[in-house]
Amino acid sequence: MRSIEAEISARLQRLARVFDVEQLLSQPVSQRDVGRYYNDSYWMYKLFHTRSGALHFPVNWNGKLDESGLYEQPEMVQTLIDYTRPKAVLELASGKGFNSAFLAERNPEIRFTGIDLTLAHLREAKRRARGVPNLTFHFGNFQDLQFQDASFDGAFVVESLCHATDMRRALSEACRVIRPGGWLLVIDGCRKPGFNELSCEIRRAARLVEVGVALPPVAIIDDWLEVASAQGFEVASVQEITRSMLPQLRRFEVMARLYFLLPPAARLANKLLPADATKNAMTGYLLPLTIRIGAQGYYAVTLRRPGRPSR
Repeated sequence: MRSIEAEISARLQRLARVFDVEQLLSQPVSQRDVGRYYNDSYWMYKLFHTRSGALHFPVNWNGKLDESGLYEQPEMVQTLIDYTRPKAVLELASGKGFNSAFLAERNPEIRFTGIDLTLAHLREAKRRARGVPNLTFHFGNFQDLQFQDASFDGAFVVESLCHATDMRRALSEACRVIRPGGWLLVIDGCRKPGFNELSCEIRRAARLVEVGVALPPVAIIDDWLEVASAQGFEVASVQEITRSMLPQLRRFEVMARLYFLLPPAARLANKLLPADATKNAMTGYLLPLTIRIGAQGYYAVTLRRPGRPSR
């Protein structure tokens, strides 16, 4: 049986027959690139991810793919809500509004606000908010929040803070708008400890995974936690939930294998379809392997702004 590292090497070779890998690796990622990625990928997410409007991975611990797992991330937020009883909660990069709409309907006494950069997502989110008086969505960049200091008791972000081109600014802004004693729940991917000791080829595959979904180079989890602390947060809890991704990853891997089966057809698709949509195939093709070899992981991190909440 071929080792994971050997399979990564073979897949990198196949991938290079379809994409200009060196060009992709050399290009920096800007906020404009992130916005274009979600606009270009709009129909791909709708057709191949889920029709529910969620843009994140379902959390499936039993090894079977089940879309009910899409509610696990907002349920993590609900646990914090139950414990802290906030009056106002902010979702950063709220997408199509799946998480905030679920929570707002469940907690009518709490004011929920979502911000996002993708206009197509915002239109869907605002449709979801009709008839939900405690829920609003706005155009916004989480690296430059247009809210006053200490406006929210808590905030959360699901699989999106990794898109920050200035992570220190993004975390500093989040800390600024959260009241003392408030919290920020971040559910996201990070590189795992020991990443820099892995082979050059494995690290290259991991970077292509990130490039495929318009991510700047992603931090190692321990380094990211240090950045969060430096911006004013205390780390309340860190939970690795990587294993829960595996059922969805297997599904994406099957689709990606088909994409790379006939390189000429894939190159033609690259010419006909939006570039940021087709690059997703790289992530689906490589991420199951970089996860299995321990290069990348999925985490739920609760941060707290020090101080006593004022009521």
